[in-house]
Amino acid sequence: VGSNSRQSFGESFDTLLEGNRRQLESLYDGSGIGSAGSARNRESAAGAPPVADMQQVRPEKNDLDSLGPSAWLDRHFPDQWRCQIRDRRREGDEIVVLCCLELSGQDSRKAQFGSARIEPPVPGVYRNERETEEAAYQEAVDDALRRCVQLL
Repeated sequence: VGSNSRQSFGESFDTLLEGNRRQLESLYDGSGIGSAGSARNRESAAGAPPVADMQQVRPEKNDLDSLGPSAWLDRHFPDQWRCQIRDRRREGDEIVVLCCLELSGQDSRKAQFGSARIEPPVPGVYRNERETEEAAYQEAVDDALRRCVQLL
């Protein structure tokens, strides 16, 4: 669990930092902060639509709880989103995941942790440990994805 897991955490963190850096640069470029030769001026001169025309639409999140994050994303961003699980681990009776949500149409990337408890066994009742853990894993992914959507 030593150096390999630390290395994978480092790679995940580096990926998140790179995505955040790109988003920050695009915000500065799009806002006109900086010199007169900003990206907005270069894009307009090149015949591209001005930044104001490409404003990102922020859909309402009122129905997020009733639909669930996957269905909500399918409704508001059909075929434009992708969820990648960067890390998954069990810590005692809890599953923790790191989820990275990418919206290709918005050029947006969000990452959040999610967690869920593994239901404790009921005395005298058989349960499939693998199925119980998998159910908690799905709940943790939904939790992380919901947190990513709330950041949009």
